[in-house]
Amino acid sequence: MDPVRKDIKIIIDRTPLGLVQRRLALADEDAVKQRKPIIAEGKKKLFDAALEHAKKDPKHEGHDEPLILIFKRLGDTLTWKVLDEDGNLLPSEVEVHPFSDMNAVPTNLRPTTAPPRLFDPPFSTDTDGIHSGPPTQAAANHPFGWHKFTVKTEGSDPLDPCIFVGD
Repeated sequence: MDPVRKDIKIIIDRTPLGLVQRRLALADEDAVKQRKPIIAEGKKKLFDAALEHAKKDPKHEGHDEPLILIFKRLGDTLTWKVLDEDGNLLPSEVEVHPFSDMNAVPTNLRPTTAPPRLFDPPFSTDTDGIHSGPPTQAAANHPFGWHKFTVKTEGSDPLDPCIFVGD
């Protein structure tokens, strides 16, 4: 049986050192773990490469699940919250794009066609953060499921962790 739909919350703190992504909440980490066994066979090797890349990234040190995994068929969504040192929500911008550092991707797993956008624009924003819809069907069907999101807020350099769409 498939896991249930999940809105994974990505909390990012603006610190004197820049933007820092918090470790996912335990329920969100569990959701990512539950999704790993249902990744389509054609995407498993790419997911493994993306996961290894994320594990080596120092910005994920101490994170049990450094690579966020979502599914179109489950209706998964993301919520981003950028907080100041007092825990107040900061105005922010989120962009999502296919992973582009092809040196990190094994040659046989590189995309042969341009990966489609992961989410339909626009994202919605409210007092709880910035919300995506579920992944697009085109992104879910494309063999290259490795993407990045870039978070920008005034006074900090952008933060750009990886994300993966299973199917």
